[in-house]
Amino acid sequence: MSTVWRGSEVLWREPWGSVIGRTLRRGVIAALALLLSGLPGTAWTGISPYTWLRIPFAIIGLLWGLLFVLAVANVARSRRIVLMIMGTGSVERPRSIQEVWLRRPHEVVMGRTITVTPPSQSYRITRAEPYVVLSGEGAIKGVPLFRTDPAAFVEQVNAISRARGVTFVLAEPAAEA
Repeated sequence: MSTVWRGSEVLWREPWGSVIGRTLRRGVIAALALLLSGLPGTAWTGISPYTWLRIPFAIIGLLWGLLFVLAVANVARSRRIVLMIMGTGSVERPRSIQEVWLRRPHEVVMGRTITVTPPSQSYRITRAEPYVVLSGEGAIKGVPLFRTDPAAFVEQVNAISRARGVTFVLAEPAAEA
């Protein structure tokens, strides 16, 4: 039976703490680099005593400033959505503005049963850890769970997706080669 009439529904959102932390980090790095470099075309020559060092600081500051603006624009565009289940039953990951510009393929996984594979071990400790892989017909790699246990993630998304005939199943982590 078709579930297209239901439209799309949000499965997983990024918490505000992660959004604010990432955005502030990008803004602080941009401001610090521009503070060290000075602003070209103005009387502000920056804190850095070496002229040759101001140019790399200016480039770094402008690039991180662009990342700051893109972080704000991406949050406004995606409304913090990490995963959506579409009316057709497919699970999709919305692309960021950068991914659209770079023509990165749209990540979609389909099927009645979607396997959630957690990592065997983690080397980094970040707010987005652990990352899982969703697989079925297609795959979505690197879905951040934001310090949520994979079993709790599966339980939460199953509560939303069961009405659409899609079931998420937790798999054992792959063994290291």
